[in-house]
Amino acid sequence: MRRKRVIFGAVSLSLILGMTGCNVTNPGTDPSGVVTKEETSAERDEESSSAAEEETSGKPEETSESQTEQGSFEETEENGSENETEESETGSEGAGVSKVQQLTFVTDDSWKPWSIEEASKVTFAAVKPKLLVTGQGEEQTFTPSVSAYTVNPDLSNVANLSEFYFSDSEKALLAANGFFVYQNEFCYGADEFFDIYEDARYDEKPCFVTTDSMMHTYHLYYQMLQKSVEKDCLCDELKELTDGMLKKSLQQYSVLKGTEWEEAAKRNVIYFGVAASLFGSDVKVPAEFSESINNEVGKIMAASGFEPSEVVPEKELGEDYTQYIPRSYYAGDEELEEYFRVMMWYGRIGFAQKYEQENRSALLMNIALADPENYNAWYKVYEVSSFMVGASDDLTYLDYLPIITTIYGQDLVLDSLVGNDQAFALYTEAVRGLRDPKVNSEVLLDTDEHDKDWKDETKGYRFMGQRFVLDAEVFQNLVHNKVLERRLPDALDIPAAFGSDLALDLLIEQGNGNYSGYLDQMDQMREEVKASDEYWDSSVYGAWLNTLQPLLEEKGEGYPSFMTNKEWQKKNLESYLGSWTELKHDTLMYAKQPYGMAESGGGDYYYEEKPKPDDRGYVEPEPELYERLCGLARTTRDGLKELGYLGVKEEEELSRLIELSESLQNISLKELQNQGLTDEEYELIRSYGSSLEHFWYE
Repeated sequence: MRRKRVIFGAVSLSLILGMTGCNVTNPGTDPSGVVTKEETSAERDEESSSAAEEETSGKPEETSESQTEQGSFEETEENGSENETEESETGSEGAGVSKVQQLTFVTDDSWKPWSIEEASKVTFAAVKPKLLVTGQGEEQTFTPSVSAYTVNPDLSNVANLSEFYFSDSEKALLAANGFFVYQNEFCYGADEFFDIYEDARYDEKPCFVTTDSMMHTYHLYYQMLQKSVEKDCLCDELKELTDGMLKKSLQQYSVLKGTEWEEAAKRNVIYFGVAASLFGSDVKVPAEFSESINNEVGKIMAASGFEPSEVVPEKELGEDYTQYIPRSYYAGDEELEEYFRVMMWYGRIGFAQKYEQENRSALLMNIALADPENYNAWYKVYEVSSFMVGASDDLTYLDYLPIITTIYGQDLVLDSLVGNDQAFALYTEAVRGLRDPKVNSEVLLDTDEHDKDWKDETKGYRFMGQRFVLDAEVFQNLVHNKVLERRLPDALDIPAAFGSDLALDLLIEQGNGNYSGYLDQMDQMREEVKASDEYWDSSVYGAWLNTLQPLLEEKGEGYPSFMTNKEWQKKNLESYLGSWTELKHDTLMYAKQPYGMAESGGGDYYYEEKPKPDDRGYVEPEPELYERLCGLARTTRDGLKELGYLGVKEEEELSRLIELSESLQNISLKELQNQGLTDEEYELIRSYGSSLEHFWYE
């Protein structure tokens, strides 16, 4: 897609900006893949296929852009580049580079090289504390004091107007709003922000440093770190964990076969056998499990849509196997494709408390996970993903373990489970008293019972549960059956719930207020977001959302005049939704990795006798955002370092991003308080594109 520039008119300066964002009048789809009411299923399939093609091309992800004109945003224009039309190997059938190697299924007893006494013994691992995200601390206070100004209708007080050519409609927008967005013909095909900023530097044009360019830079580094942690560390941990859990499940099956626990034990062998098969494990498994495991693996690899599951046949509509198509940087890398499918398997397949046998499976699974080696591997994967995204919305080992040890004791042996109906009844009652999930990740049949609670259907245990994020809870509470007949959310729901009155006004204009209960539910969500102070420090995901909050605040007296009108609020919605989209893509496996080598040469296109133009630039004055971005980058650096996943080079680059954020915060404060900038600060703005280019290539 094309990058766009924004032109600002002021008494003495015209500024150039590369913009990004989402279309706020017709957002289309939620980046998680949820289609808004304006989009058909066919369009969604086409878009998903296109997204997969973009993500496997190895090029950087680009956010959508829109043009501000006469109080509205026009549809984003796509450039139809080769990157966007290149065929992906994954495709809609779920094909990828991974070739599943079947497990070794045996008909003799070689699958159980242990004694029954050894298999029956249970050792409980000590629970480790969760790593908490460091709070960003008390924010710096300031009083903006920029004097109000106007742009003359004929633009006569725009100092460098002669350096640009604008149409009459563009000039009218510049005079009315102090800025406008236009398609930059000279940077056609620019892939990144630094392309535009570097062009401006070479042309000796003043640059406007934007908040979205900084948030995009953080996104690029976040996705690179996520990929390296997964590929270099977590893939091996997950493989070891899967083999260990399969072996323990086989031991349990050998002990409990012929008892009331046999069905649950068999279910767990299939569950972990599927994951082990996806990894190409060499663990030996009895031949009686071959059909069930191979059938399930076949559905996963075929991405065959909704079909009954061998593991949880109780699910009304079966499992959605399209969720196992590797996406983003996972596609095309055999090891990461395996990791993707197994993590989706562990995150999506749940063991509901309403079904006795699934409850038994959850108990046995937690007993197997109590093994110190298994637990240590599980916790390594869970801990870093919790730090980055958040804790599981579903119940996990950390929730079940205290109940199991209280009822069955620390010296549990598997034999003691058999015939102990009283203990199992106590366990069943106790786990039902655990917290409810806040987000539903399953497709359920609609009924006339509008007050039917989906939590009764889905509450239960997941081995590596999907994570709670606040914006997902907002979506959950703004669709049917909380808001009757509103089947799909709108991207604008998020900024509206997080405090933007403009976003809410746009939603009402689109007719969302006509849905029964929508406005009441929105009020409830706004109150919940206001009361979520602890959430901002619960994960990097939460801190990222909090970093964007200043963009939703209406700017008043003391801010530059171009920031005090409704059109600038719309621009800020664009910036907010652009970064939010990248956050959703990163955490839902839609990220791409930076690559290449940097070139930061200068260029003097003026003869010596020609006077040098005034190319002093300006920073979009959002000191709170830059301060929070500084804290976000620091949290990412310090947390990954404490977890042991950050190398020296990565630490240096995050420190560089922290330093750049601090510099932009200080410049913003000076601008808002009418203080002059130093030559060094003007040079930082002038060479800002080079700084971004460094992050991209390094």
